[in-house]
Amino acid sequence: MRAARRAAVAALLALPLPSRAASFDCARARSKLNRTICSDAELARVDRIVWDTYGERLRTLAPLATLHVRERHLLWRRARGLYEMTVEALLHDYRSHLDWLNHPLLGAEGRYRRYGPVDSGARLEVELDLREAGAAGLRGLVTLPAPVAWQAHVRGAAAADQALRLAPLSPGTGAPLAPDCGFEIRFTGDAAHLEASGACGAAFGGRYVRILHD
Repeated sequence: MRAARRAAVAALLALPLPSRAASFDCARARSKLNRTICSDAELARVDRIVWDTYGERLRTLAPLATLHVRERHLLWRRARGLYEMTVEALLHDYRSHLDWLNHPLLGAEGRYRRYGPVDSGARLEVELDLREAGAAGLRGLVTLPAPVAWQAHVRGAAAADQALRLAPLSPGTGAPLAPDCGFEIRFTGDAAHLEASGACGAAFGGRYVRILHD
């Protein structure tokens, strides 16, 4: 009787768990990646959190920002299966992606082009910095009347609609772009408004609209 009971318990333990911890049904996992995810409770839990967080953030974003985030997310999902990773490496990758999804400036990340009757070639690019909460790198370019590029790093922004105040630097030297030059950038939906002060002049200021690709 005891032997039969032990055998029954062992058989139950061998059955796949009816788990919904992961973002998919582990009982139907076929790929090596999915089996690896289901083999570790913490990794399966983080997989579910990433899936839920992704869906929640999409509901908060403007249309083109949604497309940008969806594209980045799908590229990340495909990249996971391109090479073999340990559970520890996958956990690190998942948590980094989750930090990106939870970044307060997620809705502002992407590329922008200045809107106006004359195309001055003005561009703006925002890239999130996951090393510090609320931090982001910004780059810009104007091609008329002469090509001028700038870069800056901001930290501590609470949300995408909070004004970012920064002092643009020359990418080549790291020196201030111009004496007393300052930018204030505010993001609203799929647009950004940049106000320039000091010796920057009007070359960079104005309304920028989001673009998916250059």
